[in-house]
Amino acid sequence: MKLDSQLFRLLHARPSGLTVGELEVALRQQGATPNPGAVECFLRLSEKFAFKSDRWLLKTDPKADAVIAALEHHVQTTGRHLFKAETALAGLEVQQKPTADELLTILSETKTFELLKNGMIKYKA
Repeated sequence: MKLDSQLFRLLHARPSGLTVGELEVALRQQGATPNPGAVECFLRLSEKFAFKSDRWLLKTDPKADAVIAALEHHVQTTGRHLFKAETALAGLEVQQKPTADELLTILSETKTFELLKNGMIKYKA
């Protein structure tokens, strides 16, 4: 498995973040043997990760977070598991509304929602 996907999985499982030492220990437990300094170098060069208070975190996309929150709110308030994106995203500010390509990317990264060919969104409970 590639180093970036391993780091992504580890940091996704720990939203509070991990130190470089904790990441190296976790990688060794998974059978990987990273070179000394390789993990920190990769983290510093990647745009996917952020350093805050001695811990490495996954960078979040505020727009994607707002879209997912709006979709989840729509499902909770209406009880519908199949709906139009426009309806669910109507309450978002203009700058937070995704383009069709952005919506496809956001939904492809979640296992909770699926964009159907007819433009509808399906909630997978």
